[in-house]
Amino acid sequence: MIPRELDVDWRGALVTLLGACLLAGCPQSAHVSAPADALTAPADVLRMVAEQGARKQRLIVEARISYYGDEGARKAKAIILARRPAAIHVSALSPTDDLVAMLASDGERFTSFQRGSEVCYAGRSCPENVGRFSLFPMEGSQLVNVLFGGVPLIAATGSTMTWDGQAGAYRLDLTGAQQLTQRIWVAHGTGDVRRSEVLRAGVVQISLAFDEFKPVGAERLPHRIDMKVPERNVDLRVTYRDVELNTDVDDGAFAIPCPDGTHTQTLLCYDEQPATDDTPEPVELAPITDDTHGK
Repeated sequence: MIPRELDVDWRGALVTLLGACLLAGCPQSAHVSAPADALTAPADVLRMVAEQGARKQRLIVEARISYYGDEGARKAKAIILARRPAAIHVSALSPTDDLVAMLASDGERFTSFQRGSEVCYAGRSCPENVGRFSLFPMEGSQLVNVLFGGVPLIAATGSTMTWDGQAGAYRLDLTGAQQLTQRIWVAHGTGDVRRSEVLRAGVVQISLAFDEFKPVGAERLPHRIDMKVPERNVDLRVTYRDVELNTDVDDGAFAIPCPDGTHTQTLLCYDEQPATDDTPEPVELAPITDDTHGK
C-alpha cells in the first residue's frame, strides 16, 4: 500500500511529462559524429583489429559462464586458458572449486571428461567436437580469437564501410558466397570489436557482442562476451573475473590424456564419415568409436 503522503496524481504527472516532450522534444539517443581522422577503407579497420589482436597471445582467466538453450540452462565457474593459434583449455568448477568437467585441445587433438564418469571423449579438434563441449560452434582458432576479443571472418568477396553514429563505431559489411554476409562494429582508435553478426539470406545465424573493456597490462580486453545462435535458441555469456594476459602457459595444459581407468570414446569429425546426402549441423553429435584406456 502506498503511503498517503506519496499517493500523488501520477496520471497527471505522466500527462504533464508527455506534454512537455511534445512541446520541447524528448531526448533522443546520442548520435556520435565520425572523428576527424576516421579511417575510410574497410581493409584499414580490419588491419587495426588484426594488429591489436596479434599482441594478445596467451590468456589465463577465471570466468563465469551462463548458457541458455533448448536443453535448459547451465551456469558454472570456469578456468580458461587460451594460446594462439588454436590451443584451449576449459575446466568447469563446482561452487567449492572442485573439478566438474574439462576440455583440453592443442589445436589438433582434444580430450574431454566429467568428474566421476567412466567415459572420456577424444578426437580431432574440428568445430563439431570443440563446439560440442565448449558450447561455441567454432574451430579452435576461431574460439581462441573470440576469447581475446576478435571475431571469425567470413570468406568475403566484397566489403563496404560506413560510420554508425548510433553505435559510435565503424560498421563493416562483408559479402560472401551463398547469400552469406557479415556486419562488424569496430571502435575508432582502439580497434575494439564491439559486435559481429553473420547472416544468411538476411537472417542472423550467429551474433557476438563484446563489452566491459578494461586494460590488462598494456592491452585492452573485453570482460564480457555474449554469443547468440537464434536458430538453436542458444544464448551464452562469458564474464571474466581474474585475468592474466601474455603470461607463460605450459604445453601440458592443452594435451591432457584421458584419466586411467576411463573408457575412451573417439568422436569422428564430419569429414571422417562416409559421404551422405545430408549435411549435419555444426555441433550435432558425430559418430563415435570406442576403445579402452587403462583397462
